[in-house]
Amino acid sequence: MKQIKCVLIDPPDKVPGSYQSQSAIPATEMHEVYPPLGLLHIAAVLKQNGIDVRLIEARAMGLSHDEVIEEVG
Repeated sequence: MKQIKCVLIDPPDKVPGSYQSQSAIPATEMHEVYPPLGLLHIAAVLKQNGIDVRLIEARAMGLSHDEVIEEVG
C-alpha cells in the first residue's frame, strides 16, 4: 500500500496584489508569531492514523509565497 503524504501550510502574512501587501505589518516584525495550534492538532491526528505529515510555518520561517511553493515542490 502506498504511503499517504500530506503538507499543511501556515501561509505567509502578505498576499501579493492584495490590500494587505501594502498595509500589513508582518507578524515577525511585531514579534508575535504564534504556533498554528489548529494545524498542529490536525497534523497529530493524521500522524496517529499513519499519514506522513509535513507542516510548513511560512510566517515563522519568513517565507514568501514563491518560497512556500518551492518548499512543497
